Amino acid sequence: MNNMPKYYFLIILLLLFMPAVCSAASSQNDSYEELFSQGLEETSEIAANTRLNIDYIPAFVTILQQEQLLQLGIDTVYEAMALVPGVELFMESTGAKQLIFRGVKEKGKVKLMIDGIDINNNFRGSVYYYYDFPIELVKRIEVIRGPGAILYGSGAMSGVINIVTKSSDNNNRATIFGSASSYDTYKGGMLMNGKINDSWHGAMDGYYTRGNKGIDAGPDKYGSFGTSDESLRDYAVGLSVGNEHLKLTTRFKRSREGIAFGGKYNFFPSKNDKKGLINSTFFTELQYGGQIIPEICYCLKTGYSRYEQEVEGRAMMTPAGELISYVDYGEEKLYADLSFTSSLAVHKIIAGFRFEDNQEIRGDFNLYLENHPENLLMPDKVIKPDVSREVYSFYFNDNYHWNEFLEFSFGLRYDDYSDVESTVNPRLGLVYRFSDQLNFKAMYSRAHRVPSWIELYINVPVPYTKKNNLDPEKSDTVELGFVFNSGLNTRLGFNVYWSEINDLIIYSAADVSYAQDGSHNFQGGEFFLQHDFSTGTALDFGLSFVYGEDCDNKKLPDIASWMSNLSLTHTFVQGIISATRLRYVSNRRRAAGDDRHDVNGYLTCDETLSWHYHDFDFIAGVKNIFNNDVRFPAPANTFRDDYPREDRTFIFKISADF
Repeated sequence: MNNMPKYYFLIILLLLFMPAVCSAASSQNDSYEELFSQGLEETSEIAANTRLNIDYIPAFVTILQQEQLLQLGIDTVYEAMALVPGVELFMESTGAKQLIFRGVKEKGKVKLMIDGIDINNNFRGSVYYYYDFPIELVKRIEVIRGPGAILYGSGAMSGVINIVTKSSDNNNRATIFGSASSYDTYKGGMLMNGKINDSWHGAMDGYYTRGNKGIDAGPDKYGSFGTSDESLRDYAVGLSVGNEHLKLTTRFKRSREGIAFGGKYNFFPSKNDKKGLINSTFFTELQYGGQIIPEICYCLKTGYSRYEQEVEGRAMMTPAGELISYVDYGEEKLYADLSFTSSLAVHKIIAGFRFEDNQEIRGDFNLYLENHPENLLMPDKVIKPDVSREVYSFYFNDNYHWNEFLEFSFGLRYDDYSDVESTVNPRLGLVYRFSDQLNFKAMYSRAHRVPSWIELYINVPVPYTKKNNLDPEKSDTVELGFVFNSGLNTRLGFNVYWSEINDLIIYSAADVSYAQDGSHNFQGGEFFLQHDFSTGTALDFGLSFVYGEDCDNKKLPDIASWMSNLSLTHTFVQGIISATRLRYVSNRRRAAGDDRHDVNGYLTCDETLSWHYHDFDFIAGVKNIFNNDVRFPAPANTFRDDYPREDRTFIFKISADF
């Protein structure tokens, strides 16, 4: 990490403790106390699909509330994930945002849901196109740290994220919002939520974001210096209608991003106006639920989703001009899910069946010279045409209340895939209640990730055949920990885990193919502390450690061993809230054969002021106040100085409720 002048630390300490000094002159804020109490007793649908206190389930769950995120100046879901212990932010050369959960690079190993609806695609298993979703439309973000395959299937290996939107609840509200920030970035949106009549409730939301971010970088692999293209045009519209038993949820989202550092070619993208990276998603789900008997409920879901991607950008320079690469891909999914929940005597049971039919729509690949787009030099397919995948699943989970101190959990999931081998994922858990305040948790869980279609059917070379006989990746995880909840103003927890991923799917650039070999092992621990000083001041602290190694006992590259977050918020009597946040990420080692020194760690400091006046909210913030150098690792022989991130940035937000 770069050295910081000593006075920087003095300023940071002043920012952190200024609220505490002012607290004696400030009264307690009721709305903040209500929020904090809600966090202490929070329940999470993602954890077990039952309304259980998260302290009493054999899983390690983080819940991020919207009000907390806005106070800290968090703008998107991607930024919010940095607050979760064990989660590191990462970025590919395309600019696609990624997460590293407990040392595991995403690559389809994290399950993302919007209001409980699966977003991961089959093409690459990716979800990055939803990380720009704005916090203004989020009610809360629920995160399982670790596997969650029993209820959520393939991809729920290292983490599960559920974005609960404000359109999903039955509150009556109308909100408009807007923001402006550095890099010529602007955002605006709205939310309408209310009763249609005595039985029906409806909600609609939408937003539009425009940004022209470009960060000076270089040299690239050809020795050139330039500016990344991280421009963004992003919009979405959501609709929800329902009554006591029936609910319809629909959302469309489309984003167009510049190819930040040239994608897989790793040199600065063309300044000409090419399409860049375009992702479009649409989903609609109809849900019907009711009771069979008072102790047994059922829920039937049926839905349709569609994912499309276009990528067009510079591939290389030739004597005849720039060579442009173009990919046009699409897929769709139909599914049905029938689940039952029961609370019979000492059992809380979830059981269900799910069917999916996934189909490739198109997958074209072309190369052409910029001056002659009509001449396709390599008209071909990205993957084998007309790929499909049918999935039949059964899942079961029972929380068994042995006595007032001890609760056991047993879960099992079976998935049958039409194009790869079937999987069986067991799960065992235990919660021991030492007291009403202290709970010990232990868990073993198996999870899997089914190979993506690009891994199974990549089209190099022709003819179109299944290139690799790949099986699903599998992970086994053991976790131990405790949670202490005073019930008043303090909540803290600590957990350790051991995880092994086998049958890894590895990409070989030499022959453009995928093979299955080896394993990765991870050990780590996570600690969090939330404390309210009952004077309008609250502290939130998180610390995590992870060590990952391959099957040859070599430490894995590009992963920070230590990460920490510290935030301090204070509510003044005038309705003004100050928030200071520090984030530390340690050095990251290089891959074998890379002669560069380790990627430097960093310490950033953000400061935010919020003001609530009548029905208006104003937020102003400065991120990375001290201009610390933040970089994400770049592969060897590409950008030697890695991918630089934003320096000091400013943001201003305004919203109004009607």
